Amino acid sequence: MKLYANRNRTLVSLIVFAMGFILVAFAANELRADIHDDVAASAEYAQLREMNAGAITAAIPATAIPATAIPAAAFSAASTGAASLSLYSDINPHFVGWIIVPGTSIDYPVVRGQDNSTYLNTTFSGSSNPAGAIFIDYRLVDGFDAPVSLIYGHNMRDGSMFAPLVYYLDQEFMTDNPEIIIMTSDGIIQTYRVYAARRTDAWDSVYSLGFDANENEQLLILSTCIDGADRNSRLLVYAGRVAS
Repeated sequence: MKLYANRNRTLVSLIVFAMGFILVAFAANELRADIHDDVAASAEYAQLREMNAGAITAAIPATAIPATAIPAAAFSAASTGAASLSLYSDINPHFVGWIIVPGTSIDYPVVRGQDNSTYLNTTFSGSSNPAGAIFIDYRLVDGFDAPVSLIYGHNMRDGSMFAPLVYYLDQEFMTDNPEIIIMTSDGIIQTYRVYAARRTDAWDSVYSLGFDANENEQLLILSTCIDGADRNSRLLVYAGRVAS
């Protein structure tokens, strides 16, 4: 009986070891896939920035350009920028502009899809990737001319996409880095000043687009996920357009 019991314990130990090994191997494979996705998305967006150096930043004051942005070199007029931006429309007809948040690594093309789901897992160039793309709410048919423009982006673990928005929960960071710059697909530069950031959830009234903005002010709201009690936690950053 003792020999039989020992054999049973040995068998159980082997089974537990095998299961542990399988779980470790699975986790390692998932981690490799995640890293591959991160690298692929990073390479794609870096290529988009470099594709037409100066197309986005030339009309923006040098002091407002983040270190990660493409170098301003090719031109200085917004109208010229619009012509150059057409290259991005050729890649993706959903292209509506480019967003830069000085003081952060946010420097991406913006799209507007047929819904708010497609670009959650589809990059600007159409690749399937958890990083997705930065996109404006599909209901905003007037784009950045709407009274309230709502833009979404993932909070990626590698710090990409809209991950840096969490910095705006720090009042000192907000004070030191208040600007958000949008260059529309037709070459118009729009500057916004951040004035608030708050935690909320996926059911916040902001997402219904049913609230009224001051008729004399156009708002920009950036939305991303944030660590919380569940996957429905969100962070909102509010900015008002600065009169040109």
